[in-house]
Amino acid sequence: MAVSVKERYSKRLKIKTYSYEIDFIDPTTKERIRETDSGFTTKKEARAAGRKKEIELKDKTTLGFKNNKIKFSKFIVDWLNTIKPQLANSTWVRYKIAVDKIMIPALGDKYLDKIKPSDINAMYLHCTNDLGNSTTTIRQYHWILSKAFKNALRWKIIDYDIMTTIDPPKKAKRELTVYNKDQLFLLLDRIKNLTCYMPVLLSSTTGMRLGELCGLRWKDVNLKDKEIYITRQLQKVDGELQLLELKTPTSKRKIPLLDYTIKGLEDLKQIQEYNKSKNENYDKRSFVICKEDGSPYEPNYVSKNYTRVMKQYNVCKKLNIPYIRFHDLRHTYATMLLVANTNPKVVSELMGHSTVSMTLNTYSHVLPSLKENAINKLENLLFPGDENPQK
Repeated sequence: MAVSVKERYSKRLKIKTYSYEIDFIDPTTKERIRETDSGFTTKKEARAAGRKKEIELKDKTTLGFKNNKIKFSKFIVDWLNTIKPQLANSTWVRYKIAVDKIMIPALGDKYLDKIKPSDINAMYLHCTNDLGNSTTTIRQYHWILSKAFKNALRWKIIDYDIMTTIDPPKKAKRELTVYNKDQLFLLLDRIKNLTCYMPVLLSSTTGMRLGELCGLRWKDVNLKDKEIYITRQLQKVDGELQLLELKTPTSKRKIPLLDYTIKGLEDLKQIQEYNKSKNENYDKRSFVICKEDGSPYEPNYVSKNYTRVMKQYNVCKKLNIPYIRFHDLRHTYATMLLVANTNPKVVSELMGHSTVSMTLNTYSHVLPSLKENAINKLENLLFPGDENPQK
């Protein structure tokens, strides 16, 4: 790509003007691209304008785009591959699923600069009414599209970012449903001999995320010191289960174990040692939550199996307890810690949250009782017994 400057002389006006021309082959599309402009009063001015235009064209052709003539499907796939090094693997996988299953079917054939706010809103409506996606999920789609269009504008592929005119769906405030200690132990006792027992036990007494739970290996379990180390997560990437880095540095953590949980882990280890002795092809990676041959379960399967078992055995109705999602077992763990007056900073660290404010915002339903307990403690400290002057 090069800028050539030409001098022109107008006999009628008796003045010199200058023009620039850019002529090159797009490296991706192999098309010839020509850009020209004229009317500059000096050669220097024409060359400067030409170089500025040259930079714009280079930006557009870096991903194989030119003159806004790019379909959404082409742009979004190339954009996704471009930003991959900047994202945690699990985040990129989540983006890719959203792009492949939702965005390309809805917007793929449209030219990027021709997409209207009504097209985006129609996609959101389809996700809500036809696919049953939650508000949280649609807000994630909105976040991905906003990042993509913002980059498209910065790279000068489009002249206007339509996502700035579209409001994301309002975040639905969902009341957390969690178990108290009595309900939890009723549940654990009932499902003790069922396939979902160990995942439920570990999630509700350690607060591990599903991917962390499925990626836990025996080398990360210290039964002697009563603690586990969260170092990796198991996720499905391109159809294959992979052990990946955790999403954030704070996700890497050490969690103390209850004696009740240790007993469950010891029993499980005995069963797995027996299975290993009977199978020379037993998976050598030593997953804690695994099949009979030692191979890991896909996280999605663990969650669905929990739901299936709870419904098949009519567990909640028989125990007279509410049904909660598998992920709510993690919330149960955090809630019980806060109810037990555990410092929110400690709870945040055990949960692997990036900030204490995330913990407090998520479990705001517990805060009123914490405040009441704090005031009662302060009153007892300042005015023990009958020393309160107001009484």
